[in-house]
Amino acid sequence: SRPGRAITMDTVVSGGTSNIFQFIMIRGRQIAKSGDLGLTLFVPTDTKDVEVMYIKPGGLVASKNQRLREATFGQQEASNTQLRVNDVIRAVNGHTDLEAIQRELERALVIHMA
Repeated sequence: SRPGRAITMDTVVSGGTSNIFQFIMIRGRQIAKSGDLGLTLFVPTDTKDVEVMYIKPGGLVASKNQRLREATFGQQEASNTQLRVNDVIRAVNGHTDLEAIQRELERALVIHMA
């Protein structure tokens, strides 16, 4: 097991380690609270990257992934825009430090992950 800690935020998305892409989430004001994105993230102690450990079925991220699958059926390159387990988040809304990433994932109404 790698040294680090898991955080469950039920929040956000990003690019993978080999294929870097962007994932944008827009959530309504009524659900802008911690825990609504449906993500469990892993924060290694030896890097600033945040890794997606789990995507909760029915959460905002899982729902967006489903819409992307339906909209891009049969298009491999388009399906790569989905957030997946083991994807790495390096920045959220232009922020790269862990505290700012966590803050943006918890509070921002528009979340741009890269």
